[in-house]
Amino acid sequence: SPSYNAFHLAVTHRLTASAQAADFYVIGENKMLNRRISQRNEALNILNDISKKLSHTTIVHYSCESFYEKITSPRITAIAARNYSSGQTQVFSIYKEAEINKISSQDISNKYDSLEKSMLDKFYSYVTNHLYHCWIHWNMRDGNYGFLAIAHRYRILGGIPVDIQENNLFDLARILIHLFGP
Repeated sequence: SPSYNAFHLAVTHRLTASAQAADFYVIGENKMLNRRISQRNEALNILNDISKKLSHTTIVHYSCESFYEKITSPRITAIAARNYSSGQTQVFSIYKEAEINKISSQDISNKYDSLEKSMLDKFYSYVTNHLYHCWIHWNMRDGNYGFLAIAHRYRILGGIPVDIQENNLFDLARILIHLFGP
């Protein structure tokens, strides 16, 4: 009967389209899964490589003024660099510089630039001595917050920053996302 043939054709067409959509979905899922597995393996390889050089691994973090309240780049207020193997930690801070230079807490705000510059001079001296270390950080990867932001501040203050090669910078946040998922 003609109505049966039309119905059969419509159902067959829908089933074929659904099967094709399901195949497309599975292919898409497989690509995502393959990418996820690849990222996980890459993260494991990075961690494995770092684990072979623990005495040449530095964990770094820093603090700065608020990003949102200033028109200029945020002042770097402190940087901590810790040798993973020994646990020895160097702290570079404006307040340490003020103490060393016998500047009272009331006068710090008048000398921020010179104190920040002195702090960054010491930090970049440390970087020079540990240039080929693995530098592990948390989201320090752009000009707003990270090594580029620190370098920018140092340039503003008249310093010449030392660039750490990108292949020596490891963002632990990204590694963990690749390892365990978002």
